Amino acid sequence: MRRKILISVIIILTFVLNAKSQDTLVSAFFGLDNGLPSLLCNQPGSLLDGMPVNFKFPLDASSLSETDFEVLDSLGNIHIPMCAVLAPANENGENRTVLLLGEFGTAVTNPPVEVRVVDDLFTIGTLLGESTCSEIINLNGTYTTNVVPLGDGPSLFFAQRIDGNLNECNSGTQTIQVA
Repeated sequence: MRRKILISVIIILTFVLNAKSQDTLVSAFFGLDNGLPSLLCNQPGSLLDGMPVNFKFPLDASSLSETDFEVLDSLGNIHIPMCAVLAPANENGENRTVLLLGEFGTAVTNPPVEVRVVDDLFTIGTLLGESTCSEIINLNGTYTTNVVPLGDGPSLFFAQRIDGNLNECNSGTQTIQVA
């Protein structure tokens, strides 16, 4: 009986932890295979892969580092990004997508299959008028196996209505933020 209870607890905890991981780190897109100049990481010489990684909540930019991430390719190799940036989507209410730059495999023969957060990376609290989490979350230990292959193209992963009149053209009354 104790063994059944222990097994049940392990299964439930695994489900809860995996659900948290999948809820906060939404997806990654193998966006460019050797298509970005390494000069973007202040290291001239070769071309780098680019991988936007999408989170459910905005991130605290001060806690972001390339060493927060590991990318696992289909052959089981672990890659550490050369750099990680929030730009260009780094204004208030954004900061949900991190662009990882480095070598992460090859699009056809050895694509990336998982992205992990392996160090302290924090979300921010709620911003005025924004529907985000109200508490700060440490994303260390989260991961996604939802790595969209290069050939499939990017997809919409987040949309929210922004309160207030942010429409600079005054041609509408509602603003939707998407990522």
